[in-house]
Amino acid sequence: SFIGDNITVHTTMGCRSQNDDFSPVSRQIKINERCTFSPTTGSRGSDGAWPYFNLQGETGGAIIAIGWNGVWQADFYADNSGAVMAEIYQKKFGTVLLPGEKVASPGIVMTFYDGDFEYAQNLFREVVIRHYTPVSEEDGSFVPPMCVNFWGGLTSTYINKIMRGYIDNGLKFDVLWMDAGWNSN
Repeated sequence: SFIGDNITVHTTMGCRSQNDDFSPVSRQIKINERCTFSPTTGSRGSDGAWPYFNLQGETGGAIIAIGWNGVWQADFYADNSGAVMAEIYQKKFGTVLLPGEKVASPGIVMTFYDGDFEYAQNLFREVVIRHYTPVSEEDGSFVPPMCVNFWGGLTSTYINKIMRGYIDNGLKFDVLWMDAGWNSN
């Protein structure tokens, strides 16, 4: 249930390149007090905070996952009636869109559950597998997406040259993943 002051947010530390990376974190949601989670820097979506949360009450709760489109923030709090609220948003967004261009906001997946913590985690895994995992149309088996990855700080001329080589040689891929270049010149 999401009424009352016995709601706990479970998550992990995220990655900060330290020994306690991904350590469990639990915080109780209190009435009229914000429980805030957000990356500690403006460059990486998991730096010091992890965008997966289990809001656990006495008899159930919700698992919330945030897509990694930029630097996010999640605020959880209870109002005077004890109803739990969540505000989840992208913190910084500055760009210009040309006519016909589109941009995606952070995706949110919520899975509500009745039961205990372990049941909730397994239910969320089932949701991800059933609704977000690519499968073969022929036999339903898992089909991992083919991803071409470039580390940040490369020029568009270099990337286009490499990509043209892949395409000309028949390499089929689903995703071009390019790091933001936060660690380079």
